[in-house]
Amino acid sequence: MQHLAFLVQCRDSQALGDAIVSLRLATKQGSGLDGVALLAKMYQNLAHRRGLEVTVLDDRLGGDPPEDTITLLIYGPGAFALLANEAGVHQLSKGAASRERKRPESKQLERDVVRVEVFPAPTTEPSFAPAELDIVVRPLAGARGRLLSHLNHEVRLFHTKSMISVRGWCEGTKAEALGRMKTVLSVRLAAQTRPAVERPPVVRRYRLGPSTLVRDQRTGRSTGRLDQVLEGHLDMFLLPPAGR
Repeated sequence: MQHLAFLVQCRDSQALGDAIVSLRLATKQGSGLDGVALLAKMYQNLAHRRGLEVTVLDDRLGGDPPEDTITLLIYGPGAFALLANEAGVHQLSKGAASRERKRPESKQLERDVVRVEVFPAPTTEPSFAPAELDIVVRPLAGARGRLLSHLNHEVRLFHTKSMISVRGWCEGTKAEALGRMKTVLSVRLAAQTRPAVERPPVVRRYRLGPSTLVRDQRTGRSTGRLDQVLEGHLDMFLLPPAGR
């Protein structure tokens, strides 16, 4: 009922469709907080609480060049409406900056900055002519993801006309892995037609310790129940989809 009430406010038919949520570690300070995985699980939990389904398209940690990315396909009525306003920068931190000038702050504070992007999922299976793509698919031996227990293939796609490339670590057969990354490429190509965002807004800050706090920069709301937020209880922070 809560999800239905949320969707009633939606005036854009596109927002009622499925969503692709891409999470990428932009920068980190210290040893890292595994922020990409924490936020991806948070969105998984939110989707399940709202009766939506989730498929993990990409779960990559490492490689050459090294990347920390997770891409989710969240499908069900209003998935894009629910998540569209989560796009932007999410900052996670742990520890406190030292007040002593002799001790560098970097030894006291751990921080992950995660870029979240949300795209409307394609309504049909992406199709590319053979000349459009350079394709590399190779097997992954013994690789494990954060959300996927078995990663079978690394896929690299390069779109020759736009010069856009995507790469990911996927589960399943070679054909399934290739299909998942073609979906990711298709939304990247579609995003070219939208105005570029030079400086993504800060959406939310998460303090993991020593005292926990989550502060939403758009609504001004905050809570100390970090555990509940990471379990997908984001209702107090979700913006209505009106106007999309």
